[in-house]
Amino acid sequence: MPTLTFYGGVNEIGGTKILLEAEGTRIFLDFGMTFKIVHFGINDFPDSLCSLLAQR
Repeated sequence: MPTLTFYGGVNEIGGTKILLEAEGTRIFLDFGMTFKIVHFGINDFPDSLCSLLAQR
C-alpha cells in the first residue's frame, strides 16, 4: 500500500515536501521553500532529510 510522509508544508505556507513510497520505490516531491527561509545552501537541509537521502 502506498504511503505519504510530509516533511514540510504542514501548518505553514510553502515548502511542501512529500515522500511517496510504494512497492520498494521512493519518490521525494519538493514544491519550493518556506516563506520564512530567505537563502539556503546544500548544507542547510535538515538532518532528517539528509539521512533520508543517505538511505538510498
